[in-house]
Amino acid sequence: MHPNPPDTYWQQAPSRPPRRRPEVPTAVYVLLTLVLILVLANTALLLYIFGVVHSVVSSFEDLRNAFAGFN
Repeated sequence: MHPNPPDTYWQQAPSRPPRRRPEVPTAVYVLLTLVLILVLANTALLLYIFGVVHSVVSSFEDLRNAFAGFN
């Protein structure tokens, strides 16, 4: 039969301080925000350009149809 281990055996090791997350530099967040804004702006610009092109083309078609009625 084994003797009871000393009481210190059962004591917990001193608790480590909780490990902090590795800090993400603010520049990364700023960069990601800028990239997101640029992507959204480009998408909006492209949609706007295509909308303008579409409306211009359709107006030219309307003009052509109007002039085609004279022939």
